[in-house]
Amino acid sequence: MRMWNRLKAQFTGDAAAKTSCYAKQIIESDFKERVCPGTRLAESNLALILANVLWAFEIRPPTGAEKGGKGSAMDLSDDAFDMYPLRHAKMFKARFVLRNDARLRLVLQEGLIAEAAF
Repeated sequence: MRMWNRLKAQFTGDAAAKTSCYAKQIIESDFKERVCPGTRLAESNLALILANVLWAFEIRPPTGAEKGGKGSAMDLSDDAFDMYPLRHAKMFKARFVLRNDARLRLVLQEGLIAEAAF
C-alpha cells in the first residue's frame, strides 16, 4: 500500500485528467518507434486480445483449496510486487470464469476462423 499511496496523485484528480492516452509511455527506449514498424500493430492486437479476454471471462482470485486452504483475498501489499529494476506483480494464481455459454461458443467460432486464415 505504501507504493500506491506515493503514486496515488498520478492516477487521481487533475493529474489523471491531464494524462494523454496517446502518449507513448508504455515502452520506453532511446529508439522509440524507429526500431520496429510493427509496434503499433502489436499494441493494437494486444489491446484487442485483452478486451476479448475481459469480455469473455471474469477474473477472480483462486478458491481456498487452490491457495492451500487460505482465504481467497488477493494480496495487494508491497510484498506482492517485485521492486526493481521494473516494478511488477509477482506470479499469482487466478481463476478465469466463463461469463456464459454464448460467449464460449463465439470465442471458439472466432478461433476456428482465425486458424483457417493461417
